[in-house]
Amino acid sequence: MNDTRINRIGRRRLLAGAGGLALAALAAPHVRAQNGRKLVFWHGYTQKPRADFMREVADRFEAANPGVKVEIEVVPWSAQAQKWPAALTGGTLPDVAIVLAENAIPMHLAGALHPADSVVQAVGGPDAFKPGVLDGTGRFQGQYVSLPHYVHNRILIYRKG
Repeated sequence: MNDTRINRIGRRRLLAGAGGLALAALAAPHVRAQNGRKLVFWHGYTQKPRADFMREVADRFEAANPGVKVEIEVVPWSAQAQKWPAALTGGTLPDVAIVLAENAIPMHLAGALHPADSVVQAVGGPDAFKPGVLDGTGRFQGQYVSLPHYVHNRILIYRKG
């Protein structure tokens, strides 16, 4: 994908693509073979417009996959580091999740994530992503453990005393 096309993607389109990718690319091959299946999806968007939008994406996924019900659980970003280990212990991890990047590697090491290499290939391979983003955010020990969903800068500022 060229940089010009990437730069034209707005926030809403990015969320639509990422939410759709999360629900469609990660779950669809396994879900289509199972009628009446519930798909649990975690995200951290506590703001009503974003949560509503994720529900709209889930509704579109359900319409495209009859017999599949998407159950959304909003797990605030600040609670994720505590929620996923408890869910792993209790056997209640979601089928699909949008998590903070800093949780992906610990989740992978704990066995809470499946490698995402096949998903990367299904969406066009590493070249389908802006150069450096996929390898810089989702690759660990030679495997893709996550896909970029939302890219923003984190900056550290300090006051020289």
